[in-house]
Amino acid sequence: SIDPGDTIDMYAPIFKRHIQRFENAKNVMDNLTPTLTEFHGKVEGNVDKIAAFFVDLAPEPQKGQPMPPGMINALLRIEPSATTCQVEDFLSCTERNLDSSDTVEVISTVLKKHLGQ
Repeated sequence: SIDPGDTIDMYAPIFKRHIQRFENAKNVMDNLTPTLTEFHGKVEGNVDKIAAFFVDLAPEPQKGQPMPPGMINALLRIEPSATTCQVEDFLSCTERNLDSSDTVEVISTVLKKHLGQ
């Protein structure tokens, strides 16, 4: 519910942060969808290889640390027992989990590593 004392000024910074995150996500996905799709195809949707990609993108101190069991399936929004995912699941998961600090350059570097380039 909205408190009568709430003002636009209270909500504006929050909305601006969300809008910036969505704009950044659109930019990243516009630039990287072909390469992300290539990566998905190379690993044939294997969730363990996709998890390794996301682990390399994680901020410190999680970077390089294995995900808890079942986490990648939850992030991809696929069945807990699934060992592969569809490209749409991977792309949607990537877009959902981007934040304002994620850049095309950083993600491209990690993608190239996982593509063996």
